[in-house]
Amino acid sequence: MSKLKQNLEKLMRQKGLSQKGLAVKAGLNETAVRDILRGRSKDPQLSTLRALANVLQCNVEDFYRDLPLPGAGEKPGVRDSIWPPDICAAAETLLPSAASEMVVIDEVDIDNAHGIEALRAGRKHVVLRRWCLPPDFLRQRSTADFSKLKIVSVEGDAMTPEFQPGDRVMVDTSDVLPTPPGVFIVWDGMGLSLRRCEVRPGSSPSRLVLSAGNPDYESHEVPFRESVIGGRVIAKWQWL
Repeated sequence: MSKLKQNLEKLMRQKGLSQKGLAVKAGLNETAVRDILRGRSKDPQLSTLRALANVLQCNVEDFYRDLPLPGAGEKPGVRDSIWPPDICAAAETLLPSAASEMVVIDEVDIDNAHGIEALRAGRKHVVLRRWCLPPDFLRQRSTADFSKLKIVSVEGDAMTPEFQPGDRVMVDTSDVLPTPPGVFIVWDGMGLSLRRCEVRPGSSPSRLVLSAGNPDYESHEVPFRESVIGGRVIAKWQWL
């Protein structure tokens, strides 16, 4: 298998992109991507590689080198995944390449967060750890670009009992519209927190209702244009 084909497949898995999806985003004919993946095109045009690299958020040179998983120059091991310790130990011994088959999702720090940038790449984006999840498992439950998914720990008790302090939740940072209503990460002017969000029916201009699960917290409304939503909560880890 050529390094180009291998790395392109790996990057596509990490971004959750299909052959057709990558081609569309890159503005290319699907045949161009298919030929690389089938090993027919081993020396594609530089313009093609640049278009692919732009979508996959990498450099052209990355297609031809030993490509680690994202993150501070270190390749996450199986023990950084959500698998139980006994499974991880066996996987590291028997499947040394297991981590390379996973989608890597950043767990970011929103404690004393400085705005929505705490959820996005930038100077205020602090990665606590990285989690590995099977791409097929994620794709069955979300159509989001995997690079837009983040994991955060719940701060405070505003959303109890549904969300307890310290619970880890997965956030789709590309979904910032509360239609349909749901639980979102929102910026309240002081920090990021979880709130149930929905648009007030019939309001004009539109107003957003922010409510908590804990009855000690009052609901309040803000003009939709003034709301700052970081993303929809789509999952949480829960031990049973």
